[in-house]
Amino acid sequence: MPELSVILCTHNPRPDHLEATLRGLAAQTLPREQWELLIVDNASTLPLSADRAKPAHPESRLVREETPGLTPARLRGIAETESPLIVFVDDDNVLDPDYLERALALSTKWPDLGVWGGQTIGRYEEKPAEWLEPWCWIAVRELDRDEWSNTLHETRAVPFGAGMCVRRNVADFYQKSVDENPLRRQLDRTGNSLGGGGDNDMVFTACKMGLGRGLFRELKLQHLIPAQRVQPEYLVNLVRSTTYSYQILLHLHQLPTTAEKEWTWWQRWNRLRHIAPRERPFIVAQHDGHVRATELIAALTANPAQPVKNFRAFEQTPLRWTGENRNADSSISPTRQTRLATNSLMEERRKVAAQLTQQMEATPGFAYLRLGDGELRMLLAHQSRTWTDREFKLQQRPSVNISVSNPGLRESDMPRLLQAYEQATWLDLYDSFPYNREHLSELKLERAPGGTTNPTPDTSKIFIDWTWHEMGGYLTRHRSLFCGSEAALLKALYEMPEYRQIAKRFWPESAPVFFQQTRRDGKHLSDDLDLIKADIAADIDRFQIDTVFLALAGASKILAHDLSQEKGVRVFDFGSMIRALTYSGSDGHAAWRSAHYPFLVRVPFDLYMRALQTAHPQIDPVTLISKAHAQLTRELVHQEPLQFAACDTDLPSAYDPSRENLQHFYESYTVYRRHYYPWANKRPETRPLLREFRQWRFAKGLGLDGLLYQLARSLYRRIIPASSS
Repeated sequence: MPELSVILCTHNPRPDHLEATLRGLAAQTLPREQWELLIVDNASTLPLSADRAKPAHPESRLVREETPGLTPARLRGIAETESPLIVFVDDDNVLDPDYLERALALSTKWPDLGVWGGQTIGRYEEKPAEWLEPWCWIAVRELDRDEWSNTLHETRAVPFGAGMCVRRNVADFYQKSVDENPLRRQLDRTGNSLGGGGDNDMVFTACKMGLGRGLFRELKLQHLIPAQRVQPEYLVNLVRSTTYSYQILLHLHQLPTTAEKEWTWWQRWNRLRHIAPRERPFIVAQHDGHVRATELIAALTANPAQPVKNFRAFEQTPLRWTGENRNADSSISPTRQTRLATNSLMEERRKVAAQLTQQMEATPGFAYLRLGDGELRMLLAHQSRTWTDREFKLQQRPSVNISVSNPGLRESDMPRLLQAYEQATWLDLYDSFPYNREHLSELKLERAPGGTTNPTPDTSKIFIDWTWHEMGGYLTRHRSLFCGSEAALLKALYEMPEYRQIAKRFWPESAPVFFQQTRRDGKHLSDDLDLIKADIAADIDRFQIDTVFLALAGASKILAHDLSQEKGVRVFDFGSMIRALTYSGSDGHAAWRSAHYPFLVRVPFDLYMRALQTAHPQIDPVTLISKAHAQLTRELVHQEPLQFAACDTDLPSAYDPSRENLQHFYESYTVYRRHYYPWANKRPETRPLLREFRQWRFAKGLGLDGLLYQLARSLYRRIIPASSS
């Protein structure tokens, strides 16, 4: 039996492209006895000749699949072959001569991967217009480094169907799963539909089996793209079909989806009025695809099909893989492999957190800094002289539909920031972030001798694990100062017995803890940088502090370096941990939602609001109500200890109306309706915020009026087409 099967699916192929594809296969360096070629003629109008592929491989076979669609063609190919590895090739793909040889080698080198692919170089018959490039959702990708992962939510390391390598166990399981749920046959191209969800369906299948997926630079193919496929009409159809199929795919794999409704004439006008006329069809197509998917998902939810039981056997905690090759024991089931690997990673992170504590306690003048993607972007912009103040401008308008992260620094601060990173005692490179992995090598960073960095990308962002496992014990042994724009709120909560009971893991009774609210609530970090440093230095002397926890965005890095050197204290770049400890939905200086939410402890809404008003007795009504709305929306974002969730305004899939989250939301909303809404409704300056929050609730179907609104919308959409016809 050959070690590898090439499955070439084709439907009414363009002759010159098919010939080029076959010539590429004929030129493969892998000995022909090690691989086979199967061509699946998918209901072509003119059936292909059986000897068409003989020059590419003397033992090639051709089968005809009468059911139209790429998925049925692929399933037929899987059923007709038995090799341990499958490589899917389209009829417009020209593989590099060593493609199959390298693909087979990777199958041995990376036993943890279930699917993988490589670079897809576009060979255009006609270059697309420059303005069309954002909408060219064509399978073209060039890589500057290898990527691999096994989390469903990670958008990188997802191979295209062109040249995709799939292990036999993944292909067989995928085939069985599609047979059990025929809807999955509709995810890929069929007739005029240009959906592309079938590729991701196989990727998700591999991940749910406990395997991963990868992208490797050494695998290269040419994608032959005819002029027709870069025309606006084709691309509009592609955008619509791809959006539709991807939403259905997310639903089928029990991943979060967002509901989208038909625009009213006003919504349509408002959404498109600032869009260039030539780009409006793409926005409309994307919206239409999402609406069609929402309607189908609603129908499926109302009349659910029998669930695919096989997938339940592979439910697992997502684990990010990085550069290490974990050789799995084939005698252990994929589920157990993943569970063991996850437990191993959690234990590894806990050990690194303990090492961080040991090094802190052994090193007066210690500085732990984090190189976040925001700081890396700023440093690279400064380094390349492409800095624009508008790029990092702080937004000011209070809103439930805006989320903002504020770096707080200007270009003039970049030399101090770079020096802080170079001389930090422990530098967390954040290289588990895709942006940092991709661009870290571009930064001209000269680390001082003896400095520590996170051992592996898997142990980056260690500050959240340190807070969970180490902070409570550390505080009992040290005099600590918490400084940030949420410090006053944290102090107010700390003094409440209810909060101390909820968060007792983090706050031992005997800990000598002090708090300092940043001057001007951290709204002007760059202007106040040295004044803030003087404030902290004064409290270090006043309270005999030996450890400072800073939560001041980019300014924390500069201040941590300076204070550790000048005062000989330990300084910890605490980032968003004060916000996590207070369960804040907004930053301390802000009247809008935070861009991301780390989760450590849930603080009840009434407790939070009482602490907020205690910490800021002069808070203005607009800020108070805006922060109340941020807290309410915070209840419906994904909550997982030791994990970060994006704001759902930035990532719609982060919205998580689980039973537990809805329970907490309605408890909080009851308090809001009783104590805050009547007061705010009497004030003209807060009424726009109330209207916007009501619109947000209606869009989510929250509250009785929100449910009635959704019901009315549904009835309206049913009645109007009926009366029109």
